[in-house]
Amino acid sequence: MGNRKLRTSGPQLVGGPIVTPKRAASGLSPTRGAAGGLSSARGAPAGGLSSARAGTVGNAVLAQAVKAGDDPAVLPPVGNAALAQAVQGSLPPGNYTVVVVGSPGPGELPGHAFQFADAGAQVGGAQRVWLVERTGYDRAGVDPAQIEARAGGATVLWITPERTLADRLRQFPPGSITGLHVFSHGVPGALTLRYGWPDLKDYGLSLAEARGLPPAPFTADAEVTFDSCNTGTDPSLLPGIEYGERSLAAEVADATGRPVTAWLGRTSYRQVNRGTGGVIGSEVFGGGLRPDMTEVYSSVLRQRTPRQYITAPSRSPGSWTSWFRMKARLPRTRSFPVPASGSITVTIAARSEFEPMLGARINVWLHRGDDDISKQLAIVGQESVLTWSGLEEGTYHLELFHGSGLEVEGDISVAVRAGP
Repeated sequence: MGNRKLRTSGPQLVGGPIVTPKRAASGLSPTRGAAGGLSSARGAPAGGLSSARAGTVGNAVLAQAVKAGDDPAVLPPVGNAALAQAVQGSLPPGNYTVVVVGSPGPGELPGHAFQFADAGAQVGGAQRVWLVERTGYDRAGVDPAQIEARAGGATVLWITPERTLADRLRQFPPGSITGLHVFSHGVPGALTLRYGWPDLKDYGLSLAEARGLPPAPFTADAEVTFDSCNTGTDPSLLPGIEYGERSLAAEVADATGRPVTAWLGRTSYRQVNRGTGGVIGSEVFGGGLRPDMTEVYSSVLRQRTPRQYITAPSRSPGSWTSWFRMKARLPRTRSFPVPASGSITVTIAARSEFEPMLGARINVWLHRGDDDISKQLAIVGQESVLTWSGLEEGTYHLELFHGSGLEVEGDISVAVRAGP
């Protein structure tokens, strides 16, 4: 898709599968295997609240919705029980593909009011839930039925300043979100689901809200992608921002325990609006002779050339599961605490498309802070189970190394126990 490149953010190369149902949510290849970098993987997730039009919405349920501050037009119509659960604060168990759709600002009117919804419509899956910012569409005079049409049978729940994105994500039961795909405006340090209206405050997902996102609703292999400007940009690079603030992608990754694919720099919905593709990085010359001066300022003067990054979680509160890709060395996994006299079991299933690597050894170092504890070996082409027991209390991480320079990828899990 144009000049889009998928990069990793810093040394945190251990991530999770970036999967996009029907298409790569950001225009990425739906396969994992391109040499030289992380790419998308492992098939399309299914999941979600059934959108079968089983019954009408009764007055009691509508009253509950209005009392809860929701717009009673929950799209598409679902049975009373499902709707009641939605507006009362919980959704039934399922495997949900969640699509978050921002609203248009004045800059998208009149011709591109639906660019975020049109991009979201490219995300497939049998069980989908759309979370849509409502007030910006209302301000733009958009008929909600046009959102329903683009949702293609998915259930639509509204986001408002009173019922935020973070609130909506808390409605999902444990282990139910298999994919979260976001299409919206963004600025360094914030997702702006409503943006640019002079008489309305921008809002969406702040750094503080991101830190408080619940990990429980996300499955162990959930894909999280943001097609919004600057979600991967460190806001402390900007004037007036306190040093040490991290990107919104980094905060979401740590809060959810899942790797986050996001953009450093500005995105372009030009191909979405033309019906020719997905979201790409913004370009100085976007198909014409006249340069985009905003992009000149952002990419040339501010050195924020649009690129897509995978930001892996930097820490875990305990046991975790993920995947990796490396050519010679993976310097650091996410960190994790181990209690006094505790033990860990590391399971690595490493593989390579290069035949000479089959049977090769991977050195797996366990570190506590800056201290080297000990090394064990994993073998490419088979599942290796490594155990360390009687550990001192502290925060640990792993380092993986092999000397060939040939690409190896695989799955990794770390189980932490209080005893041997």
